[in-house]
Amino acid sequence: MDNQLTLSMYIEILKEQFMELREINKTNANINITDELESVMKINSEWSYLLFFECVELFEKSRFCVSYWKDEDNWMTLSDESNIIAYIWRGYPLIFLDEKFITVVKNMVSDKYDSVLISAPNLARNIFKIDGDFNLIDFDLGFNKKSFSAEDFWYHTNDSV
Repeated sequence: MDNQLTLSMYIEILKEQFMELREINKTNANINITDELESVMKINSEWSYLLFFECVELFEKSRFCVSYWKDEDNWMTLSDESNIIAYIWRGYPLIFLDEKFITVVKNMVSDKYDSVLISAPNLARNIFKIDGDFNLIDFDLGFNKKSFSAEDFWYHTNDSV
């Protein structure tokens, strides 16, 4: 009898958790960032060979930890203690960042650089999508344009420079 109560209680807990997840998925439908990617491609600047490196130096002087290996990476990552808070692309002035840090990062770059900032509550969560016919780059097999995270975008575009 006790086992049945425990099992039925467990089933109820699972049902509640499932309903919460469904609610989260409804409110966090994938955000189409095609327009942002198209606009970043139109920015005519010296970003990839000059301004990006100024940006690296700027963040190296900040409280954030910078990870960028020249001639090896296409992206700079910023972290705050143990969490990655932003990915900054060398190829285009595009910044994916954790929404908790948007004010600080925006204040550091918006006056100096013409860039596109895309924020997310969690950079590892699949909340973005791009139109199927949009091809900024040749995405690797396995990249899902209908549902991806900033981390996925970083991974699939971080080949050698």
